[in-house]
Amino acid sequence: MAKRANDSLHGSGAPTAASHRGNTSKRARAESEARSKSMSLPSTAASESGCRSLSLPSSGESEASCRYLLLPTDGVVTTSCSLSSSRNLRAQWIHQLNGRLAILLILDQLFLRVDARPSTSTHTLSSVAQTLLIVLADEPARCSSERRKIHRSIEWRGFALTPEMEPSEFRNTFRVTPSAFASLLHTLQPAVEKKTTNFGEPLSVSVRLAVFLYFIGHGCSLQQLRSQFGIGKSTASGIVREVSKAVVGLMQSYVVFPARRDELLKLSMEFEDGYGIPGCVGALDGCHIPIVQPSRPNSKKVFNRKGFYSLNMSAVVDRHRRFLDVDVRWPGSVGANRVFSNSAVGRMHDLILSEAGGAQGAGFLQTGLEEYRKIPFFLLADSAYANSTHVVTTYEIAEADKDVVVSKLNRKLAGMRYSVKCAFGVAKSRWRVLAKPIETSRTNLEDVPTLVSAVCILHNFVIDKSDGVWDARAEARRRAFYFANYLTLTNEEACPDSQTSQEKTRNAIFSWMRFRDSVRSS
Repeated sequence: MAKRANDSLHGSGAPTAASHRGNTSKRARAESEARSKSMSLPSTAASESGCRSLSLPSSGESEASCRYLLLPTDGVVTTSCSLSSSRNLRAQWIHQLNGRLAILLILDQLFLRVDARPSTSTHTLSSVAQTLLIVLADEPARCSSERRKIHRSIEWRGFALTPEMEPSEFRNTFRVTPSAFASLLHTLQPAVEKKTTNFGEPLSVSVRLAVFLYFIGHGCSLQQLRSQFGIGKSTASGIVREVSKAVVGLMQSYVVFPARRDELLKLSMEFEDGYGIPGCVGALDGCHIPIVQPSRPNSKKVFNRKGFYSLNMSAVVDRHRRFLDVDVRWPGSVGANRVFSNSAVGRMHDLILSEAGGAQGAGFLQTGLEEYRKIPFFLLADSAYANSTHVVTTYEIAEADKDVVVSKLNRKLAGMRYSVKCAFGVAKSRWRVLAKPIETSRTNLEDVPTLVSAVCILHNFVIDKSDGVWDARAEARRRAFYFANYLTLTNEEACPDSQTSQEKTRNAIFSWMRFRDSVRSS
């Protein structure tokens, strides 16, 4: 009865568990055979045992097909493998598998057996090969163990390193002429050049210098440097930092405050030729360098009275807009007079100028019929600084309006100070990094003084190279206020009745101008 019930169930089409397992195994075998056929490789000959011999394609075939090929091309595998041939086979298989860990482990076990039993048949090798083919088909190709080399973009080099680019276009891109670029490259090469390491060829000195000049010339972001030169952001940041330090190493060659009398006399005569007052060796002023708001502990210190975040730079400039001294160590909240007093020139200018002047000073001004006053070497500044013997400041506007002579002298002193304003304007116009907030997130706040000092050095460098952007001497002559100075005596012997007291120099200049005007009006 049970048998008939069972037969009726089979007849009704209800499958049993055993039949279900049988169908599943048949289906799996069919899929496996189909997969093996689809991945089968062309055979070159048949061995005596009936298994196929596998061969590698020619070198012209694609890499995608090579990942399935395991056996060498030089002949068909025979019925046995010698020890030497198994070692050669091992090397070729490892090269073709290209470092896939799972496959290499299987091959290692296989060749250990081959070394132990040199008579291993081709059937064993072929079976393992078919197994490896299935594994390779199921798993995606792994990355190569070798370091992949990424070629840098060289599109920009078409205009940076070839003579076909117009000099004007080159100057607009890098803010210097090609000749100035070559000279600067030769000067900085020992400090900027990198050695070749195991990580590959480093960027050349010309590329590193071009990245730095493009950054300070356009005030761009690190993302723009990455797109322009085909380098990473961290690489661009490192280049800016390293080249800045290398340029600052040229400070003693391009930004130096003179200490000898002959050098100070030369600076004094340049101002005197245009304005008629001897003794001025430099114009002093401060400038705020804008930066991006730093972290909270430092934000209050760098917030200035003008309402933005900055560093306060103190600078001394000659008549030709060249920087004689630069100090960028103080935050924007510190006053200009304090910044100058703590600078190198601010601490030493009294000693330097008094020793260089000596008994003669810079010259003598006639303040009366029989009266002459010695004019020492001095720096010219605005009313934000303290008026002293070696620092002459302009008058306050309210004070200048009360007296005609004071007003005229104030205009004269303001004209002499024009060079320092021009220097800041030209530097910010040429090097746009000074006109935009410097990113302190990528460039540390401690690196900003180095960057700004490097820009000031390059400012002097291009003036010395006469790159043709502007003629500083011609413009200074056009903008200077010419006054008759027939009562000015310079580089003369000390007059017997001259006053050598340490009174403020501005009072002596004021007395000279008052006496001069009285003589003219008479």
